[in-house]
Amino acid sequence: QLQEVVLELNLQHKDLSSFLPSDVADWLELASEVPRVDLYAPLQPPRAERRQKRVSAKQYSHEQWLSVALSQLRIPHQAGAVVGCHRVAVIFRGQQHLIDVLDLEDITAPAGRQTGATELRRRQLAALGWALHSASLRELYDS
Repeated sequence: QLQEVVLELNLQHKDLSSFLPSDVADWLELASEVPRVDLYAPLQPPRAERRQKRVSAKQYSHEQWLSVALSQLRIPHQAGAVVGCHRVAVIFRGQQHLIDVLDLEDITAPAGRQTGATELRRRQLAALGWALHSASLRELYDS
């Protein structure tokens, strides 16, 4: 996606306008700020605020499973967070650690290897300073 390209360019070059024309750099900056449909979903606001549109992160069941388990252990965390332009299941902000759940789009069949998009996401999150811990959706479902 375009936001992943912008993130990769920002990781390689601190200032996009130094090697790109200013119009292209402004357009890429605008593209990186647009909420993605796969990361965010519109919510029905409270009755008094129905005229205002609000956007919040989608809720996935595996994020809720992890959050319940971590809450029972009294471990501070944030479920369903967006880091850079990537959605991750759980983050631990104080320690700069995150749990990345690999679902069916992230693993090839029948070999069970990670796809190129998954490897790119992992590299970009590591470049942003996060320590990654992966769990497959099948492992979470079985446990």
